[in-house]
Amino acid sequence: SIIFIDEVESIGRMRGISSGQYGDALLNHMLQLIDGVFEIEGIYIIAATNRSDIIDPALKRPGRLEKTVTIPLPGFEERKKIFEIYLNKLPLDSRVSLDELAKVTEGCSGAVIAAICNQAGLNAFKGRNIRKGSPVVSLDDLAQAINQFVK
Repeated sequence: SIIFIDEVESIGRMRGISSGQYGDALLNHMLQLIDGVFEIEGIYIIAATNRSDIIDPALKRPGRLEKTVTIPLPGFEERKKIFEIYLNKLPLDSRVSLDELAKVTEGCSGAVIAAICNQAGLNAFKGRNIRKGSPVVSLDDLAQAINQFVK
């Protein structure tokens, strides 16, 4: 079995900077539960965070959540491939360049790129008279989506 805890910093925040005594008590209880789970074979705990800097050291000590895997933001080629995957079902204007999209979204995560693609598709539907199929996603639709998600 796998137990997955997303945004573990919400309950595993460093003591003293958490939400007072209740946050500390919750962390202490979670540490006790993790210690009990690791005694059972076949159960794995995986936690994800964007804020590893505020995770309590006791949570990361050997015997608990000791292994760390850092997943960096996608590079140029990875961003281009993510756009290709998310835009492949949308009819695109011939002027849309995946290279240009990958270039202007430097520093974006895959989730942000997915949101940009979804929003661009929605933008294409807004205010357009649709008779057959889907409207073509234009550069303008993508630019609006990028401006919405890239600050």
